[in-house]
Amino acid sequence: MSSHMRQEVHEGDSTVVTADGWSGEQSASGITGILVYDGGAFLQVLEGDRDVVERTFASIAADRRHSRVTKIIQEPIAERAFGTWTMGYPRITRAELSTIPGLNDFFGRGQSLLDLEEGRAKLVLEAFKDGRWRQSIS
Repeated sequence: MSSHMRQEVHEGDSTVVTADGWSGEQSASGITGILVYDGGAFLQVLEGDRDVVERTFASIAADRRHSRVTKIIQEPIAERAFGTWTMGYPRITRAELSTIPGLNDFFGRGQSLLDLEEGRAKLVLEAFKDGRWRQSIS
């Protein structure tokens, strides 16, 4: 899923605190995943029981702090890609995002996480699943 914050997020804002403190309710519900932030936009993966994931997505979509909430991919998975993280939150810059193979032209043209389609979203997720940013997850 991708979404846009209605107001700019800065380090220390409640949105960042919420992302870092994600483990409470979601951990109890068995949700795992990753939350990537860049320039006012989020890319988030929710993994878990289908009904719980759908309720969590609906809650996020209804949150007035978000706009343009978009479901990019919904598919069954054999195993969780981010199963050891209640909600990973990597610290990454746009310049670092543009080094992901297949995405240098995308971010170089000024596009954002909001513009990702399924194929490019999967490239981002693979880079976080197995790549060097796995070490930077909060």
